[in-house]
Amino acid sequence: MRTLPHIHRLSDDGGRGWLLDVHCPCGRSAWIPPAQMADRLGWDTHIAALAQRLRCTACGAKGLTVQAIAAPRERGIPKKPH
Repeated sequence: MRTLPHIHRLSDDGGRGWLLDVHCPCGRSAWIPPAQMADRLGWDTHIAALAQRLRCTACGAKGLTVQAIAAPRERGIPKKPH
């Protein structure tokens, strides 16, 4: 997946076209839509602050790795349709 270093807040790029890629040292990982986190924490939340607040659902550890990645396109949808 392509990382998006220009994304710093959940509200960047309107919260569309990208996902939060969350990893725990135990091996658990997830892709979370920014809107899901914004419903709980607000659109002005920094992604760096999320890494400190989130807790792994498998082992309960804190301090997860969080980064913004480009959302994968659905199969069969061309990159440039025209």
